[in-house]
Amino acid sequence: MNLKQSGASEARFAAYVEGLASVIGHADRTGPLRDYCTGLMLPGERKSVEPMAARTAPARTAAQHQSLQASIQLAYTISIAGNSASRPIVR
Repeated sequence: MNLKQSGASEARFAAYVEGLASVIGHADRTGPLRDYCTGLMLPGERKSVEPMAARTAPARTAAQHQSLQASIQLAYTISIAGNSASRPIVR
């Protein structure tokens, strides 16, 4: 992947997360949602919260773990309301 493709991927990812964030409706939940989505995209075999917290915020792993856990609790809401919001974005 070259730099141009990388920038386009980052822009698409940011737009995707922004679309999901618009569904949850709370600005303070946007960061944890972005971090959770980023954690899912990072390399690594385990996609559980603890290793994702360590990779996305190494200096504050315990707090990040709690924040990501709250994002997972929102997953059901996003899966219901977000499906219609994310369909135009995901191809």
